[in-house]
Amino acid sequence: MDVRLINPFVTSCRYVLTTMAKLKVDVGKPVLQNRKPAGFAVAATIDIAGSVEGTLVFGFPPEIAAMLTAGLLGEPVRAFDSSCLDAMGEVANMIAGAAKKDLPGGLCTMSTPRIYLDRRTLPPAVGPVIVIPCLTAEGRFDIEVSLRKGRAAGGQAA
Repeated sequence: MDVRLINPFVTSCRYVLTTMAKLKVDVGKPVLQNRKPAGFAVAATIDIAGSVEGTLVFGFPPEIAAMLTAGLLGEPVRAFDSSCLDAMGEVANMIAGAAKKDLPGGLCTMSTPRIYLDRRTLPPAVGPVIVIPCLTAEGRFDIEVSLRKGRAAGGQAA
């Protein structure tokens, strides 16, 4: 997978979580991995189409979801609850939206986030899955990027 498809999400993750959720995030080295079951309370997905196509998956364990929600709301969130579902969709939307301008090849569109509580129901990947580990004071969450050049950009996998 082309690193130009990954770097915009690394950059936007740092920016969005620092500015919007007041959260320090260290982004680890992206690794190629098959999509496999992992522990999370919520996954937010966004589909991308156009010059780049595929799926982004943001997987959050309960403690990270609660911490990010508290950062966004500016008030304590003591446990994973329904407000976390909305907040995780919003976090995914902000990261993807901030990355969109830096994706190669011109125009692409992004879906609204979909929330999954069961990893087995996630949509299939369009190609290789790059996992970007994001480390916080409370632990780790992952961004999974499965993208390829879209039909508008030649139609071949990146």
